[in-house]
Amino acid sequence: MTNLNKIYEEAILVINQEMQRNDALNYQIEYLKKRASIQRFKPATGEMREKQLSNLEFALGIIDTIQKENFHPFLSSGALIGAVRHKGFVPWDNNLEFTLMADEFWQLQDFIKENYVWVDSSTKTRATSYWAFLDDAFKQYPNQIFGMRTPYSMHLYKGTCLEDSCNIEFRPYYYFKESVTENEYKTHAQSARNIIEKAPHYGMVYQFYDEMLKDYSLTCSDSNKIAAGINHSSLTECKYLGFFEKSTIFPLKTIEFEGHQFPTLNDAHAYLSAVYGDYMALPNDVGISPIYSDMNRYLATQNRKLNFPEAAFY
Repeated sequence: MTNLNKIYEEAILVINQEMQRNDALNYQIEYLKKRASIQRFKPATGEMREKQLSNLEFALGIIDTIQKENFHPFLSSGALIGAVRHKGFVPWDNNLEFTLMADEFWQLQDFIKENYVWVDSSTKTRATSYWAFLDDAFKQYPNQIFGMRTPYSMHLYKGTCLEDSCNIEFRPYYYFKESVTENEYKTHAQSARNIIEKAPHYGMVYQFYDEMLKDYSLTCSDSNKIAAGINHSSLTECKYLGFFEKSTIFPLKTIEFEGHQFPTLNDAHAYLSAVYGDYMALPNDVGISPIYSDMNRYLATQNRKLNFPEAAFY
């Protein structure tokens, strides 16, 4: 028993020492996060940088094409954070997200269907992994540009598989009537969320969306209230960000992104502050790409793997 007590005491000592080391490490991390300038972060390297530049080239071609068709997409979300903080991609991500006003968003869907391959995602079920569904689409249309809608946005993809794919994401903003209140908007968002949570497949969600769009009574053709609506992730995730004033979005202007000029909204600071809070602070997921990490979980089930560190999952 004496020997067991000694082993137990030694084990407790080791555990306490490790806990102290972890506490010290966490303190150092928090210390650096409060004092480090995220604007001075170096760009990505290796495979992540290759993916960023590939996605950039893909986006430049697509945006040029749709602008010539009189569409007006503007850089938003994480891509806009990258433009403001890094004049390009967030070092550990390669997302390129654009927003359009709703009338152009739905016209863009028609344009994509007419000019590119369109993948019907209405059959995607709750039981099917999104990555598995997308993986099959790449196998069916290798190296072809194809569009696909989800309940949260619309995508244009190109590649031979998930690992080498390029992706641009589009989301819609709507003009809401001046009389619409915060509670009315939240109730609307919750109703959309309820449908998504209960729908056995995407098709049921799209049917609900299409019916609502026939008489989208909360919206109008122009106002001083702009917000996410049907088919935007912020609505369906019930993130109430308030209504943006029209002057926050318009007139559109340009911003530098990886040495190129992309269209963006008028007041990036007001927009990013509303969506992300202190967007200049180091985020909790610094160094980790949530999208690639999630993709890597799926790939692991297929005995495949993204080997660059930003795609690790923890």
